[in-house]
Amino acid sequence: MKKFKKLSFILGLSSITVLTTACSQLEKIGEDIGNHANQPAETTTTKKLSESDLIRRSLSKMNYLKSWQVESETKTSQEQSNRSLPFDSTSTTLTQFTSDPYVFKSEEISSDGTINASYVKDNVLYRYTKSETSEEWTKGAIPEDRLKDNSYKRSHISNFYRALYIILEVNKDYTFKDNGSTYEFNFKPANADEYRERIFGNNQKVTDFKVEAYSAKYIIDKTTLLPVSVELEQTISYTANSGVKVKLTTSSIDRFKDINQVKDISIKEGYQNAKDEIKF
Repeated sequence: MKKFKKLSFILGLSSITVLTTACSQLEKIGEDIGNHANQPAETTTTKKLSESDLIRRSLSKMNYLKSWQVESETKTSQEQSNRSLPFDSTSTTLTQFTSDPYVFKSEEISSDGTINASYVKDNVLYRYTKSETSEEWTKGAIPEDRLKDNSYKRSHISNFYRALYIILEVNKDYTFKDNGSTYEFNFKPANADEYRERIFGNNQKVTDFKVEAYSAKYIIDKTTLLPVSVELEQTISYTANSGVKVKLTTSSIDRFKDINQVKDISIKEGYQNAKDEIKF
């Protein structure tokens, strides 16, 4: 279980790295459509837009989101070569964000009672973990250069925008559907491993890392082009440092709520006594 959580954390960091690069490029895209993106009540029904235009305009909205809340459900199954049965788990996560002041909250509760949480308050990152046998708070001051980097702050919304950016970049392996009040993009490459570095980065700390399957279903509001939900399914395999072969299958759904309406974000009590151990 410990190895699984460590790998999940590594994959998460890699994904954020990929998205940070994408965000920087998206800020440049905003040069020609920035004024357009500043109007969240805009409608696209009066003018026919290409699928790439829809993606560009939805992506550009990311730079103008002031706050949001995401409710997530995740199912995970891990198979190991040294185990006869897979390890299955489910979790729910509540994520909240405000840009001014910069406050972030992500609380994940797993089916086994484990809690993994991250918070940002007063430019300090706090992490909280709780299991059957331990409970710990750690913290670390966020470097000034990261605080000035808008893409770093917004990397927490990576699940929604990562594959949309890939679709825009490669223009293949996806289908598009107009649902009336929403737009739907389904990204399902036949050769998912082709997108390994784009999805997870190239600095994985394991060997034989392979993306065996990956699909993403994006729902975008037709009027505002803001995110409604995203469903992800992915299967990866790798060899752990111990030599154990692992296959990890994950499915998740993120539902976006209260966009630009979140105000006060509460942080779990106890962060004041966190150990200063997080390094950037």
